Amino acid sequence: MVGEYKDKVKEMAKEASKEYKDYITETFSLAETDFDSKLKEYMEQTAKLNLILEAIEKKENITMSDSEMEEAILKYARENGMETKEELFKTYQESEVKRYVQQMKVLDFIVDSAKLVQPGSTSSGAAESSSAAPSSSAAVSSSAAQ
Repeated sequence: MVGEYKDKVKEMAKEASKEYKDYITETFSLAETDFDSKLKEYMEQTAKLNLILEAIEKKENITMSDSEMEEAILKYARENGMETKEELFKTYQESEVKRYVQQMKVLDFIVDSAKLVQPGSTSSGAAESSSAAPSSSAAVSSSAAQ
């Protein structure tokens, strides 16, 4: 996975007519060795986050209809200055875009389910006060309090 991302960065450097090392320095403000270690750390954090989001998605049965998916993909394309999903798929793999859009739905669920907990409050009190909320909402509240 790290190698794939480095290949993408090398491709971006080539498209920008820059040497790989120069591109990293200018784009990320890092030396190549620092970039490699930061990239590995970033990929590990991303993998953990993906696992958490997938677990929430399954536990809460968060799905998207085909029409919701199409609408979200088109919105994402437009946010990136593109008019069609086909343009978006020239830059990003379709499976990556669909996964991203689904993850955004999971993140929306988390935000919508989160309960504001005042500093100094106990997380068990927050969970008790939101007993009508889904079970993961209490977990989100507990995590937010820590």
